[in-house]
Amino acid sequence: MTSYEKVKSRASMIEEVLLDRRMPPWDADPHVGKFANDASLSVADAQTLLRWVHQGAPRGAGDDPLEKIDPKPAPEWPLGPPDIVLRLPKAESIPATGVLPYRHIEVLAGNSNQAWVGAVWIKPGNRKIVHHVIARLKEGGVKDHLGGDEMFAGWAPGTTQGWLPKGSGKMLPANARFDFELHYTPTGAAQTDQTEIGLYLLAEKPGSRFESVPVVNTTFELKPGDADSQVSAMYGFTRPATLHSVTPHMHLRGRWMKFEALYPDGRRELLCSVPRYDFNWQFTYVFDKPKRVPAGTWVLASGGYDNSVRNPANPDAKKFVHWGDQTFNEMFLGWYNVAWDAEPPTQASVGQ
Repeated sequence: MTSYEKVKSRASMIEEVLLDRRMPPWDADPHVGKFANDASLSVADAQTLLRWVHQGAPRGAGDDPLEKIDPKPAPEWPLGPPDIVLRLPKAESIPATGVLPYRHIEVLAGNSNQAWVGAVWIKPGNRKIVHHVIARLKEGGVKDHLGGDEMFAGWAPGTTQGWLPKGSGKMLPANARFDFELHYTPTGAAQTDQTEIGLYLLAEKPGSRFESVPVVNTTFELKPGDADSQVSAMYGFTRPATLHSVTPHMHLRGRWMKFEALYPDGRRELLCSVPRYDFNWQFTYVFDKPKRVPAGTWVLASGGYDNSVRNPANPDAKKFVHWGDQTFNEMFLGWYNVAWDAEPPTQASVGQ
């Protein structure tokens, strides 16, 4: 938006997407929790903008400040030059059409020593075709509670990126090898992609290890025409941790999702509610104030799907739907992103 005239020409569209709550993209219930990365407009600001549109988008007095802005491209690496760049060995060729299976490509970090990572920035090489990127440590990482390799980093449209919480980090083993999981979506024209991931190292070992704990259900079934098929999954914390954020993930039929904590003292807390889940924006909701999760806490993720004809994004309302990799399948997956408390020393190490 480089001039008043350009903004005015889009006034009716601004009104439409604001009333339809498509913009600004933010799907969390404003009555549940507070989030550091809240991108929503306040009611007062939205009303001001709508009044301006309804009044004919009048121009204020004086010079147009937008015309004085020198638009510059976004920096290649918003966090600065990375210490290590993980790069696909060669450009991936993507055909014009077809349903493509996930690609798994080994990428070497080239580090001779163990290190700790304080930030990760994923830079898709071609945003037209990159549906998502997940980088997993092939060895040396910490297996998650499902037995999978450690998910070191992930990206999809709308993903929140930046520095990990202060005092936490992810361990990078010496001579680290990563598996890049790449999901490509053809656009009708042949394309190429060479995605990169920047790693930012910490000067010393942090006090806690950061992990995205998956809470997943792979056994659900959505019946044809069901407008609210409900699914849930749980995970029990055997160690205390600090919860910094949560991340919901479903596909095109996803309708709503919420995250709860069931504490050992019997309390039940609704942490985050996403009543209008939008597959087009894969947000991580970062708590304004991190939450303590004592050992013995169960966390619950629950959600609903609209597999009816009332869902305009539904690929086929006549089909039973199960877990699957492709967008026309479904997933039920939520992450509780935590910094684990340091493990107490063993009796043997105390005596040494």
